[in-house]
Amino acid sequence: MFTLLLMMHLEVVQALEAEAEPDILTRIERSITWLEAHRSITPLGSYYSLDSGESALISVAENSAVAYILTMHTKLMPTRKYIPEILSILRFTLNAKAGAYFHLYYNVCEGAWISGPQPYYGNAEILQNIAFASFHLRLEDQLLLEDEKKLLDEAVESSEDLIDVLAETSRVSGGAWKLRYEDGSSQARLRENSMILVSLLHVAAYEEKWGSSERSRLYGEYAQETARWILKAQEKEPTRWGYGGFYETAEDSAQSTISNAVAVFSLTTYLRLISLIDEEPNPTIQEVREAVILWEEAFLRRMVDEHGGPYQGRDKTGVRKYPKELLAASMILRAMVETWVVHGDPKYRVWCITLYEWITGGNEAGVDLQLEDGSFSNGLSASGAPEGSADLYTSIYTVASLIYGEWINIPEAPLKAVPLLLTLILLVGFKLTSRVCPGRAPIDKQSLRRQPMTPGSPCESYIGNP
Repeated sequence: MFTLLLMMHLEVVQALEAEAEPDILTRIERSITWLEAHRSITPLGSYYSLDSGESALISVAENSAVAYILTMHTKLMPTRKYIPEILSILRFTLNAKAGAYFHLYYNVCEGAWISGPQPYYGNAEILQNIAFASFHLRLEDQLLLEDEKKLLDEAVESSEDLIDVLAETSRVSGGAWKLRYEDGSSQARLRENSMILVSLLHVAAYEEKWGSSERSRLYGEYAQETARWILKAQEKEPTRWGYGGFYETAEDSAQSTISNAVAVFSLTTYLRLISLIDEEPNPTIQEVREAVILWEEAFLRRMVDEHGGPYQGRDKTGVRKYPKELLAASMILRAMVETWVVHGDPKYRVWCITLYEWITGGNEAGVDLQLEDGSFSNGLSASGAPEGSADLYTSIYTVASLIYGEWINIPEAPLKAVPLLLTLILLVGFKLTSRVCPGRAPIDKQSLRRQPMTPGSPCESYIGNP
């Protein structure tokens, strides 16, 4: 037995050493370095673009997302390294604001903002990222200078200005927010309403800690109404094709995997923050928990392949399997990290590991979707081949998902070493339990409890677990 264990141990060590790189931190740093190569510094602030030509259109929403991921990185490793850059991106984003609304693009050639300020759907994502970055960066009080805190105050005030106007012009009964889309329609859609919920929660929390309790209550009430609208978008009837999932619009005609993942992330954000804002929230914490549990059981399990690869979406005609998008996997990974933290069931952590492995090579094609330079492939086509280079938006949110994975210490044993590890664990476990007693081995209940996020969750420093 000893000889067998020694031989297997050596095989595992060799397998691990053969695939020791890149680990998740290396992947994160490699991607951020790749991002920095596409950075421009202007009097308006920093912005990022994959198109370096003079005709480039710079997306304000995408750039606000860069501030979001660098803020998350600062939460992961609390230093001032990225703080000046985060603030520079926030300045660029705030400079895009005209009146209440944000311009969606900046034209490099003309040196002008385009897409006139209107209630376009892109405003929701900008709001989300500004509010998230402002709140979480302000929590790192010891790292900030006084004038930097003032800029964060300004960013939150700018967000509130837009929310106040949207509340008068775009908020409809039931707590939803109607925005304008590229086809000219004005609709309340799941994805953007979920982003608005995240922004409302962070703005309300910011006001509660560093501003006005009255303002906090106002945005907290908006947040609860929006959360109720999102919960009503979930199909509760087991006999319906959409059971467990969240419908994209009030027509209940389609469910997008990406939008569903964004919705679940917004609900876990609600679980994180609502107790700071309201002691007796409506919907209750239990109602939101149950919605997330149902989503995993009735939607997510049916919307992935045997490798954990995400299908695109579904409607009454069935499931759309391809393309299997990197963005979908990344958004689900982010949502599952937060679900594990607020719920604690180990199955959610298993989802995180599975999705991370799918991104890094455990997919049907056996292809690592992160390239050597830190960029990404977009996903897998119906032929099983990689789908070309990912755009900036997908790359940003994939980096975000990796940072979330590092927060909960996703294990990184190479796939080919897993069978060896499992066999080794079983053999060692059998040997040890046979020495304890001939019957059932004692159960270590401590190992089944939710593990703390190290080096600290995004929110554990200011609110207890709901």
